[in-house]
Amino acid sequence: MIGYIMSSTEDNRLCSIEREVFGMKMDETSLSEQQKYEELHTTSRGYQIANHGVGHLDAVCQMLQPVGSVVELGSGNGKMACAMAVRGLPVVATDIAKTAGVFTNEFTVPFDKVVHSAWETWPKVMQADWCVSFDFLEHLPPEKVDEVFKRIKENIKRGCFHNICTVMDVRGNKDPANALHLTVRPASWWVNKCTEYFKHVR
Repeated sequence: MIGYIMSSTEDNRLCSIEREVFGMKMDETSLSEQQKYEELHTTSRGYQIANHGVGHLDAVCQMLQPVGSVVELGSGNGKMACAMAVRGLPVVATDIAKTAGVFTNEFTVPFDKVVHSAWETWPKVMQADWCVSFDFLEHLPPEKVDEVFKRIKENIKRGCFHNICTVMDVRGNKDPANALHLTVRPASWWVNKCTEYFKHVR
């Protein structure tokens, strides 16, 4: 398995998406995070129009060869999942928030499924050849990072592509108690963490 790390400092239309919600036996930390992001996806225009990952679309498509099934972690508003679907990748988008994945942009071939699942669970539908995430891992509570990497290693066959922000978010800079980026670490820390689980990291 190969792990790739990249460090990063309109109008929308409502689309119909098949939803699959799995029984979430969440601890208090996960439940609190779920509630936080469900509110953000409902009330924050920034979250509804964000384009996390789309700028890396070409690099992702070049890496995910041979083409196989893809699971996106922390899919948010679904724009990147839509973009990958347009390129012919069979995508399952996943997010802890049940309010995620209802907005898309100019892409006309949306992905057809969004899975709502907690970090503690990894349902069979999330098993795939490839795993991608864009500005997701830094949102994890520190105590959940290893758990998520273990799940990735157990359920992803070929490799993964992670784009990780290594600085605090704007909200956290103003009010640390309400930060969105909970695991803020330098790129070297993330590289070392990936090498604990993946044989090759670039």
